[in-house]
Amino acid sequence: MLTVFVIGSLAAATIGLPVDYLRRRTPGPLAVSAGLVSAVLLIGVAAALAGAHVLTGGPAIAALVLGLVAGNIAADGTATHLWGPVGGRV
Repeated sequence: MLTVFVIGSLAAATIGLPVDYLRRRTPGPLAVSAGLVSAVLLIGVAAALAGAHVLTGGPAIAALVLGLVAGNIAADGTATHLWGPVGGRV
């Protein structure tokens, strides 16, 4: 379970940080497209874990979900620190 959590959080942070940058610096359509691509990549991570027989059982799925959430929170916090809030709002 710990492996699934760590892989999920690292994947979410790695994929989420460029998306947060685009969401903060570019107009709507490009940011939306980046968000859709990141969703597809995260689904691919989940599929790869399932294919590698790492994602088995309820606790492993819960660990993946918590890892994805933790990774996205870390990416958002880092992006806010580096590039400011979304839309320049304070």
